[in-house]
Amino acid sequence: MKTASRVEESMTADVFLWLMMGVLIVSCTHTGIAQEGGEVVDIGSRNQVFIDGRYLDSTEGCRIVLCPPRKTYEKCLVGPFPKAYATLFEVDGVFRGFHALTKDGIHWRRVAVGTPPDLDDILGAYFGRPTPFIDPQAPPSERYKLFNPPANKIFVSRDGAKWKLMHQGLFPGEALFPRGMDSHNTCFYDTRLDKYVAYVRVNNAYPAPPER
Repeated sequence: MKTASRVEESMTADVFLWLMMGVLIVSCTHTGIAQEGGEVVDIGSRNQVFIDGRYLDSTEGCRIVLCPPRKTYEKCLVGPFPKAYATLFEVDGVFRGFHALTKDGIHWRRVAVGTPPDLDDILGAYFGRPTPFIDPQAPPSERYKLFNPPANKIFVSRDGAKWKLMHQGLFPGEALFPRGMDSHNTCFYDTRLDKYVAYVRVNNAYPAPPER
């Protein structure tokens, strides 16, 4: 999936450049990709990000260089309110809960909830602290989940345009706002663990030393 991200206050072109910053190998020839001990690793057609030379059996005239970011100061997408969070994920042709859509990841257009995406839209944004996600093991009527930490509830939807309550009281009171959940908290179905996983923020108070 998701890519899943958030937008706080504004998303700018330089943010996208940072997110997409990769590693480039220039003028490099190599005879294989090997693990320690000389065993060759078959990478097939998969892209590989080289952060060091551990997978290169031999090199010549080669150096590893970070792609440098470049600030453009162009605003890609501005949130609808001062503390705007957003979840970004791929358009799948079914979800209708997007607040903005894009064809290139840079130029965005606002849409009303329920608007079908165009066939060439690649990403959609859902604004707000609640986090929507695709549940790969749910029936079609519950394909989309909306994790709402401030309300301590989970909602479900067939298309992302209309939601109904599924669960409430997921977290204990001491984890809830204002002691916690005061930022963008995420939840998704982890296909590796076959469990629902949430990453949440809880604030802990620590006594300050006398000199502070």
